[in-house]
Amino acid sequence: MVKYRTAARLILFNDRHEVLLLKHTIGYEQPYWSTPGGGLEPGETSQQAARREAKEELGAEFIDLKQLWTGEARYTYKGQKVIQSEIFFLATQYSTILGPSTAGAHQLEGITETRWWSVEHLNTSKEIIFPKDLVAKLGEFCL
Repeated sequence: MVKYRTAARLILFNDRHEVLLLKHTIGYEQPYWSTPGGGLEPGETSQQAARREAKEELGAEFIDLKQLWTGEARYTYKGQKVIQSEIFFLATQYSTILGPSTAGAHQLEGITETRWWSVEHLNTSKEIIFPKDLVAKLGEFCL
């Protein structure tokens, strides 16, 4: 049986134009890196979900969003096949991120590391990175 869901994903850049990714160790066959974000809760819009995820995963109380692109991801999570519609938002301004308030959410979701990635590093990495076309999408919409 396939699970269908919608997720809001966040693209954040630092002053060196590196993109923030989170390393997840739960659910997928191997550890993987992805943009911050997660599934919409019942009755939630994609923007509301993006703001909630920014608070939970990043500790960002205030965030300005600009919708960039939509995509689809197909994967298996904890043995369940998932087809996920994804809406990506650029965080154009945000409050301080990655403080101690994120520790509980990171532990619960199996997030073990955060890292700012250059496009060059994304292109040469052998690690699993989602979305798989992140570099192409960043080039099309952000760089």
